[in-house]
Amino acid sequence: MSIVDQMATLHIRGKHNNTTYDFKFPEEATIQDLGEKVHELTGVPISGQKLICCGKQLPKDLKVTLKEAGFKTGIGSKLMILGKKYDPENEDDYKQIVELENKSKNIEHKVDEVATEVAIEFNLKVDIYFSLLDRWYLQGPSRQESPCRSMQIFAEKSKEYK
Repeated sequence: MSIVDQMATLHIRGKHNNTTYDFKFPEEATIQDLGEKVHELTGVPISGQKLICCGKQLPKDLKVTLKEAGFKTGIGSKLMILGKKYDPENEDDYKQIVELENKSKNIEHKVDEVATEVAIEFNLKVDIYFSLLDRWYLQGPSRQESPCRSMQIFAEKSKEYK
């Protein structure tokens, strides 16, 4: 490897528990590249990693380049790797919580559908009632049809919409 290549490479020495790892990355490598390599070597999933360089935690944005995060080319940088080989997505309790969330979303959706149906039916019945009431009042003084008869018509019309 030439001196130019060494200068364009990021040399990182990471420590997790009592084990030391040496990493080499190109300048354009991202936090995600580093996280994947750490996961491969330590078994700590990216979501459970806490990576510290120069006393500062690395950004959670996986698209940030290692240079932007503070690593320098040519000279070695030290990295502290914190985290356990634990992935909450593989926990039974976590899976049950996610399943309950999904079920509650489905129930909420069904309740919304029923509420919409009830509102539509109620509005239809109210519309029929008021149209019959208007018809009764529009008949004028003769009012040949009684309010009772209008209510019977209303009941019959309501049955038609069921």
